[in-house]
Amino acid sequence: MTEYQSLGFGLLAPVADVLLLSSDLENEGPTVRLHIDTGSDTTLLPAAAVRQMGIDSIPGESFAMMAFDGHRSDAPVAELVIRFCGKFVQGRYVLIDREVGILGRDVLNFFRLIFDGPGHAWGELSEFTTSAT
Repeated sequence: MTEYQSLGFGLLAPVADVLLLSSDLENEGPTVRLHIDTGSDTTLLPAAAVRQMGIDSIPGESFAMMAFDGHRSDAPVAELVIRFCGKFVQGRYVLIDREVGILGRDVLNFFRLIFDGPGHAWGELSEFTTSAT
């Protein structure tokens, strides 16, 4: 189980440290901190970490985003692999100019996760069922 962390908003939240890799798995990049957000359709990665790997965004491809205030913007997209909970997920991920990204349902839907709000922890379902026996 992984304890919730503060992201500077005063509340504890589920956060994951995710390893970035090139799509050919030959270039291992940095580990980035991502807020686990089951309400987000897509995963948003810190652009600086992806650039650090020498990975460019896909020319001519962008992702239309809309903020809570209704502001619309287009964000670049890059193809790479992320390692989350010991598994590799290849995809096209949105790049944002933030230090902490968001782990969305495009990745989360491959996992069985449990969120223990009162216990301020999250983990894969197998972690909870194994520890209960």
